[in-house]
Amino acid sequence: MDLTTTTGSRNKFPNPDFERRSLPLLLFAVLIQIAAFCITAVLALSISYLFKQILPLQLLLFIHCSISSCVAYILKFEWWWCLIQFFFPVALVVGLYFQLSPWLSLAIFFFLFLVFGATLRTRVPYFPSNANLHQFLLPALSNLTGDVKFLDVGSGLGGLLLDLSRQRQDWHFFGVEIALLPWFVSRLKVKFFNRKNVDIRLIDYRCLDFSSFDVVFVYLSPIVMNEVWLKAKSEMRPETVFVSYEFSVINAESDCVIETEKGSPNLYIWQM
Repeated sequence: MDLTTTTGSRNKFPNPDFERRSLPLLLFAVLIQIAAFCITAVLALSISYLFKQILPLQLLLFIHCSISSCVAYILKFEWWWCLIQFFFPVALVVGLYFQLSPWLSLAIFFFLFLVFGATLRTRVPYFPSNANLHQFLLPALSNLTGDVKFLDVGSGLGGLLLDLSRQRQDWHFFGVEIALLPWFVSRLKVKFFNRKNVDIRLIDYRCLDFSSFDVVFVYLSPIVMNEVWLKAKSEMRPETVFVSYEFSVINAESDCVIETEKGSPNLYIWQM
């Protein structure tokens, strides 16, 4: 089975408002850094003028980082954006201090972009799932029979799909991922292990028609759970299964909650 898309092109996003919403987020992040720098500079100059004291660079850096992360928190940025706001200036200063090669800096930036660049658009950071998750997921789906088609939304490095495909060779597994490096690595793993019942595509889940699948599994972010749930409700067929790892859906009580390993998140399952 080929992945079915709701548009003519796999690379075309069906919701143009989404990209318009993410660009200001990045712009806000930059503006916060500029504002924090200006506030810190005014503070340092004021103390120097009034008390004839020059604050050490480490303290100024900490003040700048604290201001930027606190502003991001007040503006209700996601927690990982707050961390970025705090540690980005630190990384910049460390890079300048050690005089890293421009090529090394470019390589680090390129690597991080390949892994996390899609986060700027989707607002979903890269979350690797539990390596033993398949051991809890398969028993919960044991009542499914026939040619089951399983979709992993945000399949990452493809570990879950490969684990599942090894134990259920009669099922067909599909994954969608928009982070370039995880997608590329997962494709190599599928080829290396010769998993003919696994197909992973570089595509946004919103371009798919969920009605083509018997099971839709997601491990995304609370930010988008309501959006993906509404899509599942409108497109998935009766008696199919929607599964979310760690994140539930507000005002949509799951039919089953499965506890995984101690200290690990739960699985939430809905019968559509």
